[in-house]
This record gives sequence, C-alpha cells and structure tokens, in this order.
Amino acid sequence: MTAAPLLAASTDLHPGDTGVQVVAGLDRLRGHRGELEALAQRCGAAVSARTTWTLANGTAGNQPWAVMVRDPAGFLRAAAVLVEVGGSNGTSRVVTFAGSDLGHRGALLADDRLWARRLGIALSRTLPGRARGWAIELGPLDADAPSIPGFIAGFPQLDAVEVAPIPMILREQGLDEAVDYLAPAMRRTLRKATNRLATDYRALEVRFTRGYSEICDLLPTLENCHRERDHDRDRPSDLDDDETRATWRNRLTHLALDGLLEIATAHIDGKLAAHVIGIRDGAIYRVFEGHFVTAWGRYAPGRLLETAVVQRMLDDPEMTSLDWMTSVAPESLLATNAAAPMLMLRAGVGVRS
Repeated sequence: MTAAPLLAASTDLHPGDTGVQVVAGLDRLRGHRGELEALAQRCGAAVSARTTWTLANGTAGNQPWAVMVRDPAGFLRAAAVLVEVGGSNGTSRVVTFAGSDLGHRGALLADDRLWARRLGIALSRTLPGRARGWAIELGPLDADAPSIPGFIAGFPQLDAVEVAPIPMILREQGLDEAVDYLAPAMRRTLRKATNRLATDYRALEVRFTRGYSEICDLLPTLENCHRERDHDRDRPSDLDDDETRATWRNRLTHLALDGLLEIATAHIDGKLAAHVIGIRDGAIYRVFEGHFVTAWGRYAPGRLLETAVVQRMLDDPEMTSLDWMTSVAPESLLATNAAAPMLMLRAGVGVRS
C-alpha cells in the first residue's frame, strides 16, 4: 500500500519509526474510511464505534477529526475519531468520541497495548494545539477493553471513572422463549395487553424488514413516531434539532445500506402502533431505539413488539445476546439479566453536560 502523508510525526514516541497523522473534516475522513473500518473490525469494536456510525454526521458544523498512528510501512495501527461538543458551562469545548452522542459506546482503536500507548501519547500532544483547554471526555468505553491500560499509560493525565453500565439480555442455556426472561410484572402487562386486543377485536401484526428500500420508505414514519412520542410526554425531542435529525437519518440510511439494520414494526388494525430499530452486529442484537404511538397505549404495543424482538434474537442460533446500547435505567426496560461495565476517561477543565 502507499502510505498517507505523515503529519506531526514528532509527537510520536519514536520519531522516524512511526508516524502520527491528524485528519480533520468529514470529507477527508471518509477518504480513510476503508482503513479505519478495517482497524475497527480487527479490534472487535461495536457498531457505534465503526465508520458507518461515526462518519454519519449530516451537517457542515461540528466536523469530526481523527488522530491516526501508523507503522513504518504506513499501515494504520491505532486511531481515535473525535468531535468537539459544548461543555457543561455552555462556553468551553470538550473533545469526545464521534458517535458517542446520547451515551453510545465508543472505542479506542489499537492493534495492541503498545499501539494504544502510542495513540495516547499522540492525542495528549495533539490536543493543546486543537482544543482550548484540551478538556476531554472519552466514553463510555467497555471497562474490559484491552486498549485502555495502554492508552492511559501514554496519556497519564486521564482519570478512569466508572459510569452506569449498559444493560443486556444474555442467552441462557435452556431458556428459548422470550417470556422466560421477563419479570412476573412484565408478563402480566403482556397478558393484559393481549386480552385487551382480543376483547376489543383488534388485530396485531408484527413485521420485520432488513430491505434497504423498504427501510428508506419507513424512515419518515419512524421519525414522526419518535418525535410525537417525545412531545406526548411533554418533553422536547432530540429529533427537533436539525443537526441531530440529519445525523439520525444518515446513520440509519448507512446502516441499512450496509445490511446491518433491522426494523420491527407493530400494526394494530393496519395502523402503526410501535417500532423498534435493531442492529445485527455480529452475534449481538443491538436495540438502537423503540417508540410507540401514544394513542395505542392501552395495548402496550411497545412491550409486545420488544418481546417479539427478543424472541427474534433467541430464534437465531448465531445470536448470543441483546444489547440495549445505552445505560438506560433497568426498571424501564422490558428485561435484562446482565450488564456491561463502562468507563469514562476524563481530563482537563470540564465534562460534557
């Protein structure tokens, strides 16, 4: 391969032996998508730390940038894809992972602990020239990620702080039905919903699709459902913001194009009652979001659909778990029997609000 130009090489642990490259701007980063994606997949990174997710920014503002560490042959060995967001005081800027908005996990991409250390050194020396005060908050990160110790060794100013874990449902031997994973109160909720459907002579239909064209056709309806459900609870929606909405659309469109997205919908008497957006990420079924139409709340369509999604995961022998993707309060979830411990790496003069 032809090595990309090596910039800021003097920030590396061994000048002349390896190179540090800083790439700024979405268009330039997309030019490196292939090697960034290959590195992320070698590292086993979750979908929210891979390029389909992190490079889905839909606006000209808040452009991502990356620190990339290469070996002497120019091969990419470590990288962090970053973005700057507003700090808690409303004036400072905080450097964080691109794609970690709304609490989604990021990743420090490095082939081994040595390359993670070099990445830490490179980032610590790059920040003062790029970010005022170089306030930094990286995460959430899986606490057992092998790159973390090496990265901290190279960037010792960082503090590792435990944050709320991400709930999961792990497949258990001999438990093949979704209801086996539900608490008694949730089972009662489902029974009541099913009885009400029958009493009111309502027909519930659950559909799954992974087809790109069909998903694109569904997205405007799902967007409306998402926003209206937030508004019905007397709160603003994240999709009210133009930039967030554009990123949401791009992210889902790109995931669908990559064949990773699966949309589950529940219709009552032919009308949309709920949806769940899932991502089939190797052996893990990740739930990106789920919403229901308030008018159908009597029939708990969201819970019925989530149960169907869990059953979908259990029916696939290659799937090992369902991941709720963010640190949602467990009591608000359909079910959980495990949790992934998470860390945040922080340094500087502030943290994200």
